Amino acid sequence: MLQEAISRRSELKQLDSLGSVAAANFKTARSGYLPILSGTASIGYATGVSLLETMSGELA
Repeated sequence: MLQEAISRRSELKQLDSLGSVAAANFKTARSGYLPILSGTASIGYATGVSLLETMSGELA
């Protein structure tokens, strides 16, 4: 019964929405201060021997 009364109060719904918006704005503002991590990788041949041969021990 109390939950129903609270859910019908439009000002409480508005305050809840404002709180959600404020939290999203805070998260967005804070993200500008966090470090960014990025990187690249590649795989290929070294000295004519494939990396898979080297890893499997088939190197003479």
